[in-house]
Amino acid sequence: MYKSGYGGFSYNKDSILSHRFSYCLHNNCELDSIKGLIIRHSCHNRHCVNPSHLSTGTHQDNMDDMTGAGRQAKGEYQWNSKLSEEQVKAIRLSDGLHKDIAAQYGIARSYVCEIKKKKAWKHIE
Repeated sequence: MYKSGYGGFSYNKDSILSHRFSYCLHNNCELDSIKGLIIRHSCHNRHCVNPSHLSTGTHQDNMDDMTGAGRQAKGEYQWNSKLSEEQVKAIRLSDGLHKDIAAQYGIARSYVCEIKKKKAWKHIE
């Protein structure tokens, strides 16, 4: 298994992801023919190689699947988040100038505006 959580093996001295191999095996295609495509899992299980759960798509298709299944990190659980949910609530309630709020939290003034308009952190009431 790879660090990414996907299964894999060596085949003809190449590293192959198991789900990509399974897709090609059951759809009579060559591995080279699916380069640049994502093999999506309808079951959202990285270990799965069941061909009825696999389909091709773009990166955007895969991201849409993830969002639709509620599997994306939101808010403070994102790896690069600078704010907590409590800080976002405080920003929304604050009356100060956006530039002063931004300086207080170490974020851009435009981001304060997005938070206050609920364009950012939409999942927080």
